[in-house]
Amino acid sequence: MGKTLYEKINAKVSEGTKVFEGYVDDCRNTDNAWVQTTVLNIHLSRTDQVMVDVNNMMVSSHDSLQWQEVSSKTRLGSNQRDSLRQVAELHNRKF
Repeated sequence: MGKTLYEKINAKVSEGTKVFEGYVDDCRNTDNAWVQTTVLNIHLSRTDQVMVDVNNMMVSSHDSLQWQEVSSKTRLGSNQRDSLRQVAELHNRKF
């Protein structure tokens, strides 16, 4: 199921909206190595087959995976918080 789900999600990447791409501050950064990331927003409806598959995977994970509501009060790194704020703005939602 994992490989098939990966392929389905990967197919949705082209539909995503790029939120951020570039250097991020990270404790792993050094003079000779640094972290660069790309943040994509891929919006799926609850009935989209990919979401159904993700939810089925979560149910079968026996609580090792879980959904988490994200808000401005959730503990996150600053780069994660900035990306989520941009996604909220993209969808005209408060963060």
